[in-house]
Amino acid sequence: DIAHYTWSYFEAGGPASAKALVMRESLARWAQMLPHQPPVHVYNTGKMNQYQGDEHQLAEHMSEFGYNAFYMTSGLYNGGFDYDAAKEDGVDHLGWGHVGDGYHNVTRYGENESSPERKE
Repeated sequence: DIAHYTWSYFEAGGPASAKALVMRESLARWAQMLPHQPPVHVYNTGKMNQYQGDEHQLAEHMSEFGYNAFYMTSGLYNGGFDYDAAKEDGVDHLGWGHVGDGYHNVTRYGENESSPERKE
């Protein structure tokens, strides 16, 4: 069993961001009271520096119980593509509705498709 926490998209700004880590820690502690004590895996939509200090401290403290925090866009930023420079040039690869992430323009399934609507 694993407990997944994926609400991090809604934590950016506003009142929810102030309670984000408190709620994550609470979830991890409650999970330890369940019969099988599932580890909590947090999937963040942002990059590592978003909550780095407090998130790192929570992960260090709860890691013995399997707590893990994963930042989806950190891997993309660490790959070498300069997303910030592209955004300054008017192309927000990680923005809503954009096709492609700077590395990939289609999915694996899309590689075999031929469609006039396909974006290059």
